[in-house]
Amino acid sequence: MSFIRVTVAGFLNDASERESLARLGQAALDGGLSDGALRALVRLTCQAHGIKVTGLNRTDFDDRHLREMRADGLIYRPRPDQVKMI
Repeated sequence: MSFIRVTVAGFLNDASERESLARLGQAALDGGLSDGALRALVRLTCQAHGIKVTGLNRTDFDDRHLREMRADGLIYRPRPDQVKMI
């Protein structure tokens, strides 16, 4: 298992918290993401919005989950330590 430290999380668009949560809900409803990747997407969204939640503030992500989200078109990684959500 390989972990990646994400120091910068953001969005490619000007998403509000409401739009981000809607996107998370849609990803969950579509069922295309594994549970681990969905949890990582929630953590990335919190990190991008600066929301502090106990247990969600880790910045190390399993590389498998990041690859899964990228394959589903949910994220873009301009650099290894950066994630931009679509």
